[in-house]
Amino acid sequence: MKTAILILLLVCLSSKVTAFDIKSPETIGFNFGTWLENYAQVQDDTNGGVNDHFELTPYFGINAVYSLPYQLEFVHETGYVIQRTSEEISKNLFFFKFDLAYRATEWVRLRAGTSFMMLMISADGGEDTLRNGSGTETYYIPEERRTSYNQTLDFGAEFLYEKISFKLQNYIYAFTNSDQRMTTYSLSVNYNVPFEELF
Repeated sequence: MKTAILILLLVCLSSKVTAFDIKSPETIGFNFGTWLENYAQVQDDTNGGVNDHFELTPYFGINAVYSLPYQLEFVHETGYVIQRTSEEISKNLFFFKFDLAYRATEWVRLRAGTSFMMLMISADGGEDTLRNGSGTETYYIPEERRTSYNQTLDFGAEFLYEKISFKLQNYIYAFTNSDQRMTTYSLSVNYNVPFEELF
């Protein structure tokens, strides 16, 4: 799995945006931040409270930015949310992001695009009894790894100062279905290096 991720990353970073005759990215960015999954939308305690408190869930990524005409940029990013373990269930999330960005000013980049999410859940099996309304219900814990794939609709804003930027992004799951729609947020600090400085 790690080899496949690395190969995909190298292909992305070495690809060409041939429609505009762009042979290499303008910058390479290294990101570190926190992942706010389904923020304020999921019950997280037995009293009916939701996950509306800030938690540090680290993630990191690498991105490449290609300049396009009309103050536009193409940004693609590969990221990994650090493994989370709760109730003996482990979650690993990889994402592959593709954004069209508009450079509104020298220090503001507005972004819209899509991400492909790959969520891997693994556990040792068993069962757990949890409250469900006024009663309880037994939930079964999987005995093997399961992987789910999702595509999200994304919007974000990035604030740049020299080689450092700060980014707020959202990821909308099931954006065409109002009953199942969920939103995840990320906050990150990014270090952006001109491509020619790396090679």
